Amino acid sequence: IYRAEGKYDEAIWYYKKQIEMAEKTGYVRLMGFGLSNSSECYAKKMELDMAKDYCDRALKIFTKLDEKYMIAASYHNYGLIYRFKKDWEKAIKYSQDCIKILKEINMPFDLAEIYYEFALLYKDKGDKKEMLDYLMKAKNLSEKIGAKGWLEKIEKELAEAKNSFSTDTQ
Repeated sequence: IYRAEGKYDEAIWYYKKQIEMAEKTGYVRLMGFGLSNSSECYAKKMELDMAKDYCDRALKIFTKLDEKYMIAASYHNYGLIYRFKKDWEKAIKYSQDCIKILKEINMPFDLAEIYYEFALLYKDKGDKKEMLDYLMKAKNLSEKIGAKGWLEKIEKELAEAKNSFSTDTQ
């Protein structure tokens, strides 16, 4: 809940407790979830070295467990980290790797989210064509699966892009 609300410090506090419990009980998978979720929170707080460290540890666990969904989540986190570092090549590579896995394991809701995030990556990069392409992919998939929450975000981003294009051409 805290992560979804953008209260990253509170979320991290609970994830640390989760990681501690997992260490005490030897529940490796639970530890991986705590590390992965912490990684995303640290990335969104712009604590990118910490985010990468947690992501590295989570990916190691999920690779060992061959848990494809969480491997994709790790790639998503790397995509965020490198997007915020403006290392476009790595950000694009990890985002594409995430998309590939989500398609393989048929996770359309998550795929719509990643398309949206990928659009934001291209927005940050200044590539309006790719941004619009991924926003439309996110919109089409969100409509198909009935993901109304994502549709609202996507429509808002499309409206902002349209306004930005009209001011660019004036």
